[in-house]
Amino acid sequence: MGIPLPFTIEQCAGALDATVDVIARTDDGMSTRDGVRGHRGLELRAVATPHGTGLTVVDLADTWCDLGELPRGSLSLTDLVVAGDAVVAQLDARFSKPVGRTILERTLKGRVRPRGAVVLRQALALVRHRVRSPMESRARLMFVFAGFPEPEVNAPLTDLQGGWLAEGDLVWRAQRVVGEYQGRDHADPAQASIDSFRRQLLEDNMWRVKDLWSEDTRHGARRRTTLLSFANALELDPASLILD
Repeated sequence: MGIPLPFTIEQCAGALDATVDVIARTDDGMSTRDGVRGHRGLELRAVATPHGTGLTVVDLADTWCDLGELPRGSLSLTDLVVAGDAVVAQLDARFSKPVGRTILERTLKGRVRPRGAVVLRQALALVRHRVRSPMESRARLMFVFAGFPEPEVNAPLTDLQGGWLAEGDLVWRAQRVVGEYQGRDHADPAQASIDSFRRQLLEDNMWRVKDLWSEDTRHGARRRTTLLSFANALELDPASLILD
């Protein structure tokens, strides 16, 4: 279903000897074959057949709830928000309107005493529309967990008269500060040229553009330096923030 998971889980799932989770209707019994971890309750979940796979799988919202029921420590709160943001983006696209978060909420409420209910509710409160990549999710959460005002996600940037200029990854509108995540595609010379022109356009219109890289979100000195730099741009007191 294209839901991003931590590398360690993706790596295990792709191994030749990986255990496959198979869910069946309760009245059909639970699979006990070698290499299979069986589950019951398919009748309580929506299913889908991803294009080109020929496989019937549990659909997006129910899969997200199932991720929260994995053994404690399998997925962190951040991991569940990253997955939830991706699920919401897909559901919004499927229905051509921002309904993904409502569907997640309804699906979770429909579960009867699910394991992981507390962390799933915490994650759902942090899931947002319009997120386009896992690193956008992780960068946003880095600021939220540090005590920063929450930025808008992929929001319009305007000139001083309100005219549209561009779209920003993480936007603090009142302070006219935008954080731009620099993924691998930004290393392409053609893209770098576009980025340079765009930055100049924004700075000419009183926006302060600050880059974000994957390494900036990892715990350590670089993360702390990044948070301090953004705190300075946003005129926040570092003493009021959680920088470690």
